[in-house]
Amino acid sequence: LSHIEESELVDPIKEKIESSGFCPDDGVTTWYEEPDVFVRDRKRDEAPANVTERPDLICEWKSQPGAESTLYVVELKKRFGKKGIGQILTYYWAVRNGTKIVNGDREYSITGDEPLIMIIGTMEYKSSYYDEVVNWIQESIELEGIAGIEVIPIQPD
Repeated sequence: LSHIEESELVDPIKEKIESSGFCPDDGVTTWYEEPDVFVRDRKRDEAPANVTERPDLICEWKSQPGAESTLYVVELKKRFGKKGIGQILTYYWAVRNGTKIVNGDREYSITGDEPLIMIIGTMEYKSSYYDEVVNWIQESIELEGIAGIEVIPIQPD
């Protein structure tokens, strides 16, 4: 897997998310690549890294313009393991408690009520110990009933 860059996984995960029923065609889908998720306002002398998290992708889906958004937060990993799980939990916290998502000139104001699906897109997926960890997280940590974690196996083009 060392010859493959994680950036090569972006298009395959987008296709898989859009074609798997997460984002039905009759809605509006907006992708944010490596967006900044602001967890709080930044003080004047504070580094941006102290107030932001940066997942690989966020997909915003609405059933129609003006409707409530569902957010899909995506972390891409060559191998499914504890690093990806830790990052996806950090991003869950950031999006659930954050103020906005900024990607270039596009901005999304987080309400905190959006349905939120955390996705780990991975090339090397083996049902194992980490499946049990994800199941435990979903059962043990209060994900507010409108959130979940999915692991999606992908292959680069």
